[in-house]
Amino acid sequence: MRRRYLRRNVYAPVIIAAVVAVALFALIVYLAFGVATPEAKSFIAGMAALVVILFAGPIIILMAIMPISWLALRLNRRQQRKNFPQTGPMAYRSRVQTLLWQLEALLDSVGDGVEGITARLRRPLIKLHARAAYLRGWLNGIRGKFTRSI
Repeated sequence: MRRRYLRRNVYAPVIIAAVVAVALFALIVYLAFGVATPEAKSFIAGMAALVVILFAGPIIILMAIMPISWLALRLNRRQQRKNFPQTGPMAYRSRVQTLLWQLEALLDSVGDGVEGITARLRRPLIKLHARAAYLRGWLNGIRGKFTRSI
């Protein structure tokens, strides 16, 4: 049932709209390059104007609504903070919330300190292991020179 619903209400309208758009585009291209009659040129100019009008209208409306809605939202937030100072992003927080924020900051600083200390401890250890590996390889190479291979 779901597949039938999707085919009937989603896929079919999208496919039909795509076929119509491709057919109109092919017709415009054919008329633009194949037929050079004044009627064809007039049709192409009309279609171009129609496309511009159809796309420009909603975009103009959207671009006009967005700044107005942003301004209304800002004014509403300001008024809400004035009316209800106990709510909002700068509102009074409980002691538990404040303590949890301070604990989080403390743990972040401790984590940063631990990372710095472990980095300083790792460097000499890595160098020591690198030297040991180099020495082991060097000794294995020397032993290989003096051992017999059959």
